[in-house]
Amino acid sequence: MLETLSRHTVRTQVAITMHLKHRNLVTLYEVIDDPSHHTLYLVLEYCERGPLLKAGKDRPYEPISEEDTRRATRDVLRGLEYLHAVNIVHRDVKPENVVVCASSALQFFVCRGGGRGYLSEIVLTG
Repeated sequence: MLETLSRHTVRTQVAITMHLKHRNLVTLYEVIDDPSHHTLYLVLEYCERGPLLKAGKDRPYEPISEEDTRRATRDVLRGLEYLHAVNIVHRDVKPENVVVCASSALQFFVCRGGGRGYLSEIVLTG
């Protein structure tokens, strides 16, 4: 990851994410730097039910109810509202970055390492 992205960019995004606290954002608890492998390990809050994109695949023919759709939209918008209030724009909101917790509350990743050279992008504004 650190080979493709500048170390400064990665460290800045991780530092910002460590200070974000909101019910609808996945909490970043710790960052472990492994310089021998040029890797950062992100210790994130565990969300039992996994990504929204995969939620419900065990019931492929059952549509999401209007109430669940309303709840999902509300939770994502609350998280985005918080980010915007602290002058952060999340530029990678998509179903893969939205996770369902045991309480059925939705949260989304602000900073998540995916594959090599990937980090969900956030931008400071104001």
